[in-house]
Amino acid sequence: MECTTKKQSVAVTYNERKSINFDPFYQVDSCRWKLLQKQMFIQSLIKGFDTPKIYLHDVRDVGWDNEGYTYALVDGKQRLQESVIAFMNDEFTLAKDFKYGKDSIGYTFMDEVDYPVAGMKYSEMSRNFKDYFRDVTFDMVYIVESNITILLEMFVCLQNGTTLNPMEVRNASFNQPYLNLARTLSKHDFFQTVVSFKPNRAKHLEAALRFLNLDYMKTTHGYDVCGLESRDLDRLLVLNDGITDAEIKKIENRLYAQLNNYMTVCKSTDLKIKSGTIMPYFVFINRVIDRYTCKTQDKFSLIGSFLEKFENLLAAYRLDKTASYDNEYLRNSLHLYDIKSSNGTQKLPSLKDRIDILYNMFELEFGHIMVELDSTRNFSSEMREYIWRKNNKKCQVCDTSITLEEMDADHREPWSKGGKTTLDNARCLCVSCNRSNKKAA
Repeated sequence: MECTTKKQSVAVTYNERKSINFDPFYQVDSCRWKLLQKQMFIQSLIKGFDTPKIYLHDVRDVGWDNEGYTYALVDGKQRLQESVIAFMNDEFTLAKDFKYGKDSIGYTFMDEVDYPVAGMKYSEMSRNFKDYFRDVTFDMVYIVESNITILLEMFVCLQNGTTLNPMEVRNASFNQPYLNLARTLSKHDFFQTVVSFKPNRAKHLEAALRFLNLDYMKTTHGYDVCGLESRDLDRLLVLNDGITDAEIKKIENRLYAQLNNYMTVCKSTDLKIKSGTIMPYFVFINRVIDRYTCKTQDKFSLIGSFLEKFENLLAAYRLDKTASYDNEYLRNSLHLYDIKSSNGTQKLPSLKDRIDILYNMFELEFGHIMVELDSTRNFSSEMREYIWRKNNKKCQVCDTSITLEEMDADHREPWSKGGKTTLDNARCLCVSCNRSNKKAA
């Protein structure tokens, strides 16, 4: 590893900002500093105090996708992006108690009219003081290293002053397929529009990885709920380190569809998802969608209204746990859900109990109007051949002759609306007709 340290002015660094990737995959989420911390750092620069080094990795010849950048920020994000650049972009002002004058540490001779004052933006400073600030220097360390493992080791060591949580440490893994997919999923509109907690400290990324763990357990072992503790996520990454790109794409499509459903449910009632509800609600919604449909109401709105009502009931219970209930089952359910929400929330027993409570309460309230979906959605190979021969080896919409391999075995009454996977509810269609508007003919 080659490291070169040099004094670099604020002006040069600001002018190079567009060539710096402030969010390489291993980087810790921004906005960890409070406003006062940013103001204190600017004050330190103005008054000439020593500040920690900022580390930039030269990514021009690293052998992997540099996304068009010249450098990637390894350490110093809060100081450089969230403080210096943000201050020069007028995103915050000098502190309310900021003072500068002849008695100040680091005083530089200039006319009193040029002194910055408390609450001042960068754009409001005099030209002379702007020139002074832009000439302030800090130590920049430029790293040349093509071995990502060595770079990540350096990154983790540099975070000693700010302890990384398990997900942030986990994120410092390069090109792990499930982590890469989790990073993609964490950018889904679901996180931007209906999730109420912020992405700080890799919270969105961790939630996305938990979704992937649920998907893995369901598709591999048939369980729709599992433990989501730190050790479970680590095990997921180890077991799937060699997964193929084709398999990852299937998982991505499946999770995107589920997150779209989740988002539709939430938007039907303006439901906001908290960190404590994101996982049980995800499993509950998928369980209902996988098992039921409703012919009289939109099932997404139905699920959304149920969750909204449940949250109101739970909030009322938490306000007065001694209140009497006519429905003892309801009181017991809210009591158990409340207990399970406060202890070991990512452990299997806690998750399972909360999800079962939601599902059982939903069935009790809406089971009479729900239509149970056939547990088998796909026609077997024997059924497919019978359907093909029974329909004279022709598409029943366009009358085109097709081979068995070219046929889509279609439900006359759609499976998603309660149609059964039986020979009486089947017909032979070509792929084109089955996946076009002609299907309804």
